[in-house]
Amino acid sequence: MKQYNFNLTMNTRDLGGFKTNSSKKTSFLKFIRSDALRYLKEDDLLFLLNNNFTTSIDLRTENVVNRFPSILENDTRFNYYNFPLVEGSGIPLTDENASQLYLQMVGNLQTYKDIFLTIYNAKGNVIFNCTAGKDRTGILSCLLLLLAGVDKEEIIKDYLYSEECIYSNIDKVREYQPSFPKDLGHVKRKYIEDFLVLFEEKYHNVESYLLYIGLTKEQIDSIRNRLLGE
Repeated sequence: MKQYNFNLTMNTRDLGGFKTNSSKKTSFLKFIRSDALRYLKEDDLLFLLNNNFTTSIDLRTENVVNRFPSILENDTRFNYYNFPLVEGSGIPLTDENASQLYLQMVGNLQTYKDIFLTIYNAKGNVIFNCTAGKDRTGILSCLLLLLAGVDKEEIIKDYLYSEECIYSNIDKVREYQPSFPKDLGHVKRKYIEDFLVLFEEKYHNVESYLLYIGLTKEQIDSIRNRLLGE
């Protein structure tokens, strides 16, 4: 799992390098997942631009975006989109509610259709984020990796890696912004395992889900090919 050390982000990493069921690997420098992109420096922005990351998808709620705007929002070099997802933004996750909240999250059918159509229509590569990069970003990462054909155990490992990333970096953020919360919640294997079971029970697989929310097979194949660098 390739992590990027952007200025004052905690959980920024590439979706590349995951082996798929077709013996291929997801391509590096096509999708980057992250927590909030508030304090990036020009070197970070140039890295994104030099690697053609011109589309930014922000999954945070409007209230949070207004208080803590992404540095990419008003930078004309980037195409910035905000698709607010409430689930995963405020309610503490527990063993009892996490998987249901995640299922409710993907139940925002129009929002997810807009997200995936934005990915499909993106002229360059895509960086997407929420506040901590673990729940809303984690579930979008999960769907993308499922689409690429990545094994579920590898998807679970990627989801769980957020814990290490966040809590090894949170202190540097708090030094810069002392009001930043000490605890952003946690991830557990049970949360994502139970979600995957519920997701399959309701939607069968990720392709069926994407067809259900209104994507075409051609659009789905195009996104998969982008993940695989094809």
